[in-house]
Amino acid sequence: RPPTGAAADAVVWACAAAARTLAPDAARPLPLPLPYLEPAFTPTAIPRTQPPLALPAADRSLARMLAYLPVPLIGLPTGVAAEPWWLVLVAHEVGHHVQYDLEPDQAVITRTADVVVGAAADARWGDWGRELFADAFAVATVGAAAVAATIDLEWTEPPAMVTPRGAYPPALVRIAAQAEVGRALGLAIEGPTVAELAAATEDRDAAAWIARTPAVARALVAMPLGAGDLRTLAAGFPGAGVLGG
Repeated sequence: RPPTGAAADAVVWACAAAARTLAPDAARPLPLPLPYLEPAFTPTAIPRTQPPLALPAADRSLARMLAYLPVPLIGLPTGVAAEPWWLVLVAHEVGHHVQYDLEPDQAVITRTADVVVGAAADARWGDWGRELFADAFAVATVGAAAVAATIDLEWTEPPAMVTPRGAYPPALVRIAAQAEVGRALGLAIEGPTVAELAAATEDRDAAAWIARTPAVARALVAMPLGAGDLRTLAAGFPGAGVLGG
């Protein structure tokens, strides 16, 4: 295994092993994702129900064997070999696999959507639940480094910072929510405050969404997650305290 792969394994194993302690059924442990390199711009969490391999229609036996992968996958951009600090984003992808596999029937996904919609009092937030949870999981495991990485990844020209993007909230809203999760967990977050981010835009919808991020963050942190919650995870994971200052 090359150094980049070994480093990715270490991040995956640390985050997933910590999440395993929250598994509600000890006989059904959370599967450990397998990272691999692929030509892409950002990491991708690949559920076991969605194999990435394009199978020939005629090869029915192979298709049946790979219809449900034995392990979940995390695709990593080949660029991490030259810039390994981007491996911090792996924690976000492990968060997606926690949504898929920690509880039966992907119950975490449904619960997250309900929780964020209730906290924001806005149905639009339900579309963003998966990404907001993965961001929150990343903060609970690798601390303030997750927020810094998101800022580096997302910061761009002002109009694009306030534009919703399907499953992702606007960049300013995403940054605000992730930073507020860190503060709700008691971490030292040096990123911009809600007031600073709201003042950075003249878009009224974006400013209103940013104003709701503290409530959404508190709800995500307190949301039942297997046998605990994100506070339980952060308390038992040394990385959050170390990287979070």
